Amino acid sequence: MVIQYFYDKSRPESAIIDKANLILKHLPTDPFPSDHAAVSAAIAMATMLRGLKYRDRRFLRTSLLFWIFCLIMSFSRVAVAIHRPTDILVGRGVGIGSALLVSHPTVQSFFSTKLFTPLIAFENKLTTLLFERK
Repeated sequence: MVIQYFYDKSRPESAIIDKANLILKHLPTDPFPSDHAAVSAAIAMATMLRGLKYRDRRFLRTSLLFWIFCLIMSFSRVAVAIHRPTDILVGRGVGIGSALLVSHPTVQSFFSTKLFTPLIAFENKLTTLLFERK
């Protein structure tokens, strides 16, 4: 969503004269890059990376299914004039890049030590204070 603040790009539907016949009506938001494409590509890529890392065929098959859904969803977003193809391509790039970044061992280690471990310790302490019977 940060990228959307730097680019002012209109949706393709703005060029349509008779807006009453639009297939899909939605809130007017910035289309570039496509959030739908980014999230779906991130999920598909993360699933594929997990399958490759652990040689898990179930995850690899599931990632193939996610990639198919990602393609169908992306095509439909262009077909109903909500996005241009460039919105979809950049959104997919953001999603794939995000999944690759988060799956990097250095990033995982940082999140684990700086965020998750302190958060879990806080949660355990809070749960003990709130629910421990004396």
